[in-house]
Amino acid sequence: MSQLPPDAIVALVILGSCFAIAMAYGMSRFVLSADEFDPAGFPEPPDSQKEYMRDVRLRNQNGLMEDAAADKRRNGKNIAGSGFRNS
Repeated sequence: MSQLPPDAIVALVILGSCFAIAMAYGMSRFVLSADEFDPAGFPEPPDSQKEYMRDVRLRNQNGLMEDAAADKRRNGKNIAGSGFRNS
């Protein structure tokens, strides 16, 4: 039997380790229930944080709409340019 060079042995050990890690991950996904394993790793935010973020998004959206209306009044056309008809 021919001997493998040391670099090939190291490469095979690395590949085997990657395979073992992938198998362990797959088995943990299969065995653990959804309550025990959260892929994102983030807890559900509280209602107060959800409400705050909803308000922030609404303020940003309103600000963007005001900026677009001001630009349209200033330039007399849509922000997107001449590709859209002004009505």
